[in-house]
Amino acid sequence: MSIKPPFTLETAQAMVQAAEDAWNTRDADQVSLKYAEHAQWRNRTEFLDGREAIRAFLRRSDHASSWAMRLLRDILPADQYVTAVVEHLRQLSEAYTRDPEKKLVLLHEAESLDDSRIAPTVLPFLDDMADDVKIGGLRALGPRAYPEAREPMLKLLTAPETARRVQTAAIEAIALSGFGVQGYREKVESLLPEPFFVDKAGILKRRGAPAPSQPE
Repeated sequence: MSIKPPFTLETAQAMVQAAEDAWNTRDADQVSLKYAEHAQWRNRTEFLDGREAIRAFLRRSDHASSWAMRLLRDILPADQYVTAVVEHLRQLSEAYTRDPEKKLVLLHEAESLDDSRIAPTVLPFLDDMADDVKIGGLRALGPRAYPEAREPMLKLLTAPETARRVQTAAIEAIALSGFGVQGYREKVESLLPEPFFVDKAGILKRRGAPAPSQPE
């Protein structure tokens, strides 16, 4: 396969995978070869000029997944980028990984994407082994008010083994979604910190917060 512009979804993903594979070696020399000799590269507020500067940066940095997603976002049209994120999330939801970094990067990216495929793709991550991944999934789901997420969110919130910080994220997500807590009210109310409460209609709310917008 020829990996050069103009990119298709297939060649862009192949390019990013090759670059990410190089990053995952943690070998600065190998990664820097993915750049032109006089490449200019920016990392947040730091500007790197030339392969040697990039190599020096790589020796002190570890941002493989986030860098790969930024690259993919830059070279793909918006709709194809969303498709790539969704496909990667689906693959990761079906596989166990010791290091949750890639899941966290993709879930964070999913938060900013407005696409109907995001919510059902993110939902399985509420069952992940890693608490950080569960929290990432809750943050991506909360504003979407995805009806199928209500029951899994409430089960996660009220499960006795759920860590307190995951419970906090679940409370915030349920309130953002505007979901009712019918069938779980007593358990939910026992877990709520200020400023959260359950109103007369059984809706979990945050005091002073505007009413959540409902999906069209």
